[in-house]
Amino acid sequence: MKKNEIMYVRVWHLIFYIVTVLICVFALLSLNSWSMPVWLVMMSDALSGVLFGLSIVLVIGDSAAVMKWLPEHLTEGKLLYRVVADYRVRTMTFAALAVLFGMAFILMNFFYGCRDHFFWYQAVAAYYLLLSTVRIYIISVERRIRKEGNAENNRRIEEKVYQRTGTLLIVITLVMGAVMADTIIGKADSRTTGIMVYGVGLYTFYKMTMSILNLRTAARQKSYMVKAVRNIGFADALMSMFHLQIVLIVRYGNLQNTGSRLLNVGFGGGIFMICLYIGLRMILEIKKIRK
Repeated sequence: MKKNEIMYVRVWHLIFYIVTVLICVFALLSLNSWSMPVWLVMMSDALSGVLFGLSIVLVIGDSAAVMKWLPEHLTEGKLLYRVVADYRVRTMTFAALAVLFGMAFILMNFFYGCRDHFFWYQAVAAYYLLLSTVRIYIISVERRIRKEGNAENNRRIEEKVYQRTGTLLIVITLVMGAVMADTIIGKADSRTTGIMVYGVGLYTFYKMTMSILNLRTAARQKSYMVKAVRNIGFADALMSMFHLQIVLIVRYGNLQNTGSRLLNVGFGGGIFMICLYIGLRMILEIKKIRK
């Protein structure tokens, strides 16, 4: 493909992204408008969902192209070069950005939880705050490893961090499981806004896309620090899927319906078991190595 053809494709992608953003904004506004026809609201929601999904596919391809192009145009040794060229550095950098991005998500859930008097939103905020704390712990240990430079000692530290992360994930999941059960079985119910639907939806799409891509790459890595970050990211994405389901039911239905309860029990129970499995596998993996 020639250079001018590449530029044409990238410009076309940029136009597509702008159109997607505009339609998503329109759909968001229509959700909070009682004057718009129902068919228009449903069509804009469906169209925005399709365009957003296609945008993720395009972003993945564009990101891969950028990652191949950047190292040739950056100064070796600089931070940006190391982020692009070194997968481990890139993982920790994006983990730090995930903490900042997660804080906005935490504040949104906490705000709407207090405003709507819905304990589930507050519990989700606490869950993601704990996950952010685990990420900060991993990043801080990674900085210490970089400074020491003792390969043998660092390997032992990585194994401890990986095992502790698995233990923390199990504890966090068990606590969250109790809240999930109370939300599903109890008499919890509420109403929410379109902003919450789109906020959680955007977060879920982003997290699921990135976690699936990164898990495949991280599986080939030997670093337990990288694997720990990616496993936390996968648990994050799974819980965001269940959270999105709760938000959609609250927005368009009723949590106390028999169908809603069965859906929440099946889907929520599956996510709960997967998160427990991830944490348990992390612990057993290190025990197996030490035997």
